[in-house]
Amino acid sequence: MNSNSRTIFNRIVLGLLSLFFAVFVLVVTAYATGLTTGEEFSPDDFSRRRFFYIRPSWLPITLSGIRYESTTDPVSRLLLVDRHLVPLQTPQKHWDLVQDNRMPSDSVAYDARILCRYLDLVDSDGLHIFERWTMEHPEHAGVFWPEVARVARAGRYRDVPLLMDLVVNRSDISLEEFTIQLTDVMTLLDLPDDDE
Repeated sequence: MNSNSRTIFNRIVLGLLSLFFAVFVLVVTAYATGLTTGEEFSPDDFSRRRFFYIRPSWLPITLSGIRYESTTDPVSRLLLVDRHLVPLQTPQKHWDLVQDNRMPSDSVAYDARILCRYLDLVDSDGLHIFERWTMEHPEHAGVFWPEVARVARAGRYRDVPLLMDLVVNRSDISLEEFTIQLTDVMTLLDLPDDDE
């Protein structure tokens, strides 16, 4: 190989290595600045899912499809199995943000996290508080969870604590008294009827 051919070969190799390095840096930067992760909650059936995709802030396109992974909690699964919650039959399931790593953590878009935090509460034994309560008080749960769903489906997650406080630390209340207290809270919330 003569020196002229060798110089051309070296330039081609150097150019390819530079191109490879530039593409590598671009891919790493796109991933590092564009990885978006979060979680969504559906008030339709209390399911949850985690999502992730890559969309760098400096590009107007998403570099990967949105991938989803179910993260539905044990309480929500129990509510469906025991029929304390009737899923809405809608053509398109409604999803509310629980969290998204690209938005400020105090965003009102995250109101669904209020209900999710209650559903995730565990006791000192590691058991879900509302799962245990639902199993121990099926009659109470039968009137309670449909109202929680009604509040969530109205997008009124900030009102959820008013309902959850009826359950926390009140395991010995009669069904009649519980129903009266629940009705009082729902009257206070003044939600539109489901058929409106």
